[in-house]
Amino acid sequence: MVSYLSCAEMTAVFRTVRSRLAPGGRFVFTVPHPFLPYIRPLEKPVYFDSKGRDYFAGVNQSYEGYIWRRDGHAKRF
Repeated sequence: MVSYLSCAEMTAVFRTVRSRLAPGGRFVFTVPHPFLPYIRPLEKPVYFDSKGRDYFAGVNQSYEGYIWRRDGHAKRF
């Protein structure tokens, strides 16, 4: 996930994406809001395990979770 990349890694990823886009092409992506683990159940299509922490206690913490691909397989992150 983009959220877990360092600044250097993110810069490299976006440079690569830009170099591969057709002229005038667009790259669209989304990043789940950090409040997501607290407002929805642990189920498809995406979830994060907050491990009982509240929203403000989770600052600068990593959350494990899953995103389900369109083919139905889950990807852990």
